[in-house]
Amino acid sequence: MEARPAAQARRRRGPSLVQLRSRGGVLRPRTRRRNHAGTPLRTPLGAPVAGGSHGSGPQGLRPLQPRRPLRGPPGIRMGRWRGGAIPRPRRPARTQRRRVQGGGLPPAPTLSRTAPRGRRRHPPGSPEPLRGRGRDPAPAGNPAAAPFRGRLTEGVPPSDGLPGAFVAPGRSAGAADPACRQPPTPYPMPEPKPNPEPGRCPRCGSIALATPLPGLAGVCAACLAQSLSENDVPFAEAWLPGPQTPLPRRLGDYELLREVARGGMGVVYLGRQISLDRRVAVKLLLPGFVSSPARLARFRAEATLAARLQHPNIVAIHEIGEDDGVPYFSMEYVEGTDLGRVVRDQPVPAQQAARLVCSVARAIQYAHDRGVLHRDLKPSNVLVTPEGEPRVTDFGLAKPLDPDCELTLSGEILGSPSFMAPEQAAGRRAEVDVRSDVYGLGGLLYHAVTGRAPFVADSVSETLRRVIEGGPVPPEVLQPGVPTELGVIAMCCLARDPRHRYATAGEVANELDRFQRGIPIKARAPFPVERLWRWARREPTLAGLLATAALLGFVLLGGTLLFASQGELARQHDAQRRAAAEMHRYVADVGLASRDLGEGNTRRAIQLLDGLRPAPGEADPRGFEWHWLRSRTAASANEVWWQGHEPIGTLAWSADGRRLALVSERTVRIIATGGRRSLATHSLGGPVSPRAGAFSHDGRYLYLADARGLRRMELTVGRMDSLLAEPLDGVEASPDGRWIAVRTAAGNGRRESQDVLVLDPDDGETRHVLEGAGGPGLAWTGADVLHGVASDGRIWLWDAMAGKRDGGAATGGAPVAAAFTRDGSQCATLWPDGFLRLRDSATGRVLSTRRGRPQHEGHLAFSPDAKSLALVGGADERVLVLSTADGSTTHRWTAHTDLVTAVAFRRDGLSLVTAGHDGTVRAWDLAEDPVEHGWEHACGPLPEGSSQFSADGRWVAALRRNDAGEETALWSVPDPEARPIAVPGRPMGFSPDGKFLLQWETGGNVRLWDITNGTETVSFRLNPRPTRTPDQLSPDGRFFACLGWDQKLRIYHAASTEELPAPVARIRRVVVSPDSEWIGYVTGETVGLFRVAANEQHELACHGVTDLAFSPDGRFLAVGQGVGHIQICDVDRRRMIGELSGHKAAITALQFSPDGRTLVSAGQDAVVLWWHVAAWRELVQMTQATAAGVLRHAPDGRTLLVGLASEYRILSTGQPAVALPPSNPSGFWSDPVNLGWRLARRGGVTRQ
Repeated sequence: MEARPAAQARRRRGPSLVQLRSRGGVLRPRTRRRNHAGTPLRTPLGAPVAGGSHGSGPQGLRPLQPRRPLRGPPGIRMGRWRGGAIPRPRRPARTQRRRVQGGGLPPAPTLSRTAPRGRRRHPPGSPEPLRGRGRDPAPAGNPAAAPFRGRLTEGVPPSDGLPGAFVAPGRSAGAADPACRQPPTPYPMPEPKPNPEPGRCPRCGSIALATPLPGLAGVCAACLAQSLSENDVPFAEAWLPGPQTPLPRRLGDYELLREVARGGMGVVYLGRQISLDRRVAVKLLLPGFVSSPARLARFRAEATLAARLQHPNIVAIHEIGEDDGVPYFSMEYVEGTDLGRVVRDQPVPAQQAARLVCSVARAIQYAHDRGVLHRDLKPSNVLVTPEGEPRVTDFGLAKPLDPDCELTLSGEILGSPSFMAPEQAAGRRAEVDVRSDVYGLGGLLYHAVTGRAPFVADSVSETLRRVIEGGPVPPEVLQPGVPTELGVIAMCCLARDPRHRYATAGEVANELDRFQRGIPIKARAPFPVERLWRWARREPTLAGLLATAALLGFVLLGGTLLFASQGELARQHDAQRRAAAEMHRYVADVGLASRDLGEGNTRRAIQLLDGLRPAPGEADPRGFEWHWLRSRTAASANEVWWQGHEPIGTLAWSADGRRLALVSERTVRIIATGGRRSLATHSLGGPVSPRAGAFSHDGRYLYLADARGLRRMELTVGRMDSLLAEPLDGVEASPDGRWIAVRTAAGNGRRESQDVLVLDPDDGETRHVLEGAGGPGLAWTGADVLHGVASDGRIWLWDAMAGKRDGGAATGGAPVAAAFTRDGSQCATLWPDGFLRLRDSATGRVLSTRRGRPQHEGHLAFSPDAKSLALVGGADERVLVLSTADGSTTHRWTAHTDLVTAVAFRRDGLSLVTAGHDGTVRAWDLAEDPVEHGWEHACGPLPEGSSQFSADGRWVAALRRNDAGEETALWSVPDPEARPIAVPGRPMGFSPDGKFLLQWETGGNVRLWDITNGTETVSFRLNPRPTRTPDQLSPDGRFFACLGWDQKLRIYHAASTEELPAPVARIRRVVVSPDSEWIGYVTGETVGLFRVAANEQHELACHGVTDLAFSPDGRFLAVGQGVGHIQICDVDRRRMIGELSGHKAAITALQFSPDGRTLVSAGQDAVVLWWHVAAWRELVQMTQATAAGVLRHAPDGRTLLVGLASEYRILSTGQPAVALPPSNPSGFWSDPVNLGWRLARRGGVTRQ
């Protein structure tokens, strides 16, 4: 060899090695380290630096620290793993693409151990080491070998993943460093490409490796690495040397038949034991590993450890021996295939997989009990017999549990990457124990049920990284049919932290046995928080970033929510302020409208009230008071045609309907239709009453009949002519002007009876006398046909051509008023007893009857279409319009301030005109909202006691006094004019369905009345010492509250009559809250609250209490005082919160509206006030003639019953009645008849 000059060698110094180190199985770059002289350490390929800080670290994974990248064969970039170099494909440098003499690969740089300058580290006489200082000339006779200053040898242990070890020239294979290992035979490669280019890889076309080893020549390193990862070969066993020379057909007592399998250090043959003539499996160490003491020791340890184990599911060892320097051992030959091939086509069913792995787990537990760790459990190491029994084999990586055993160097990675435990993959030798085999059992179970390994990646390093840092996908995710319990067992075995796995393989077997028998397993799936914590420990950086991002997100979200909440609070405050402003506006506008309506300023009242209508989508603040005031303004909004001061007695329409005559005691006024314009006014020369008037057919004259006789007034000049000097009380002119019919006044002294006279209008001569035909009704129904009602009630007809003809028999009484339809077919008569009868004029047959209150004066008028009948007069100022079909009230108005004396329909029938003693003429539009209720007379005698509405609002029970004593009148709310039903006693309450009424009598008896048939059902008595205050039944029907004359309140259970706890006080007045929770009572100087269910009693100081009322929700208690003030008590806080002052005298009645918006109060000052509850301000004030002693709201809140000194009145909003949902009967009302009889049988209960 010819040496090159040193300067040239220095110029061509090769690049330094790429340093790599292992952290958790991942190759990472590391900084270069220098020796004491500052020169980077250099080493022959695969030879570690001995001694100093350049050896292996605590984990034994510190790589060597070369200065320049180590160059291996072309296309391979060399890196370091423990004890060797790792091939990495790379693009060759431009200088390496040159060809040398004789062809072949580009030259590789020489390697040498580098010592400090001026010193030589090799002993004298030894072969000179390789130096990276240029290229030496080729040896003689072998110029092609000149580029390789080292050579690939056999018999040298291969480095991890290195396809060949370089040895310096002149150094023997045995002299190589023990860490330098012979390259392995590659795993089966993919099919080569047809006709590959020489020197190129048949798979990818890259530069191939130049090596004499079989199976490696012509293959690039990248394809070898990919094949390694794809076929799941253990990292330390990646490349196994193939046979260099033919093996002997006989080995000791064994004849080798064929190769069965090839493993990490050896190969298994099917053999026949000659002496026993049996088939066995013979495993021998590969010739390349025989010279390695470590490999030889491991091979012998495998045989020794496996020989200890005699288990049905472990392959038995027969003999250990050595023949001609080749170590071997024989073992039981197992027919069948391995587990990997079993699941290659499809996963194993869950029960079968559990059975297989359970048997393997018991075998492994047996090995652990004998102090043996397998460390390489994978599907290919579990053989399955044709009978389906598993047999564990290949203890090549097994080691004793003895911690002093040194078969594995610290940091050395042994096993299959996809199935090895994380601590085993990371090289943490101290942590490898029985739980590492438990991890392998989990891998077997996972592979059996899913058909794939727990971890699969594109490369070995990526697989190791996933094993160390990640976790497998749950089996049930990959295979939805896998039972959850089996997935939990597998995931528990595959836990990254050994502490989270099963402690022993026996526990795994027991869990699998429980699963097979259907018994619940003991393991549980980790909670989501636990899985998150484990992931955070595996990925601290990513977890920190996510935590920071989450924290920032929470901060942003919190800020956003805080900002939104502040904005929402601001909006709520604004909404509250707006609501408060709207509420105060409502209170003020309703008060102003009430005052304007009282002063007659109807237009302004309508504007104020209509301005309070809610917009679509807004809450409706309007209550009873608004609707009632609006109904009054609607009634007042009907046209006032004339406003005078002289009482008007008669109205007369002209034939054309354009003029209206107003006849009073002193004058006759002619006004135009539509009013507000007087056409003429004529004086009559003195007060005469009553007067009647009628227009002539042409409208030139007005006929007036009064006590002076019949006179004709010419309207153009006002001249008056006398036609008849006889007292008269009625006059009617025929439509054709030929006749005038007058009715003589009763008891005028000239006639024995009240007659009807038919006169000639031209000269006033009497043409016909109808004796005894005088009565309240007189009407021309044709040119020569006159209808009338006699004083005895007979309907008669007079025809000028045929004479008089009666229409029916006498009724024996004189009607108050009568009216005929336009065609005369029907007649309506009003009688003093209050009955209104509609009869057939021809036969006198009664068509319909309506019962009203008694009256001695009135007026009737039919509409032109005969569908409506107007009724006015009597004792009040009401105007009623009835339907002739069923007698129901269609319109009701109250606007006149005095008695209504005249009524007439207009010709079109769309409006009605009335006149009264108040001097006004009003026109009523029938198209307006029907039934505008006002105050109505409901009864006469002074009420003493209470009143009640039925649950459906159709009936009202009000106490009244008559000659026989006290009784309850049941009035029909839809038709107050109907005669009430009288029931003895005082009302206590209606049943929820409105069928029964509970009455209390002064003696203390309680009677149950059936309203449907008006009969008494049962009677019983509870109060032993009754007073004039009636007993009370709670609204829910649960208990009776009875106040005795000893001023003691007694409470009885409604079903059992058991006496319940009651307040201890001398009580004068009692009221039960609507929710039946509280009882309010009045003593001498206090107001008390008693909670029935809890037996709680509270008292508040309050003087001169006159009445109590609970709000519907039971929150407030209104207390009326004798000084005219109203105290408001907060029931929950048991204290007074305010005082209302509006009355000038004692409070007589209090009532909350059903919706709780308003409080109605009445006082001795004859004033009724409405109060707004939210604002506690006065809304509406109404003054009556007398004080009101009773206030009751209907359940729908649209009707208010007011009891005055001598009558009841109903105040209504005019809105249609609301059908309330039926309430479920409870307590006494759940079965009133049976419970009443039960109380009656126990009746007469007397308790002192």
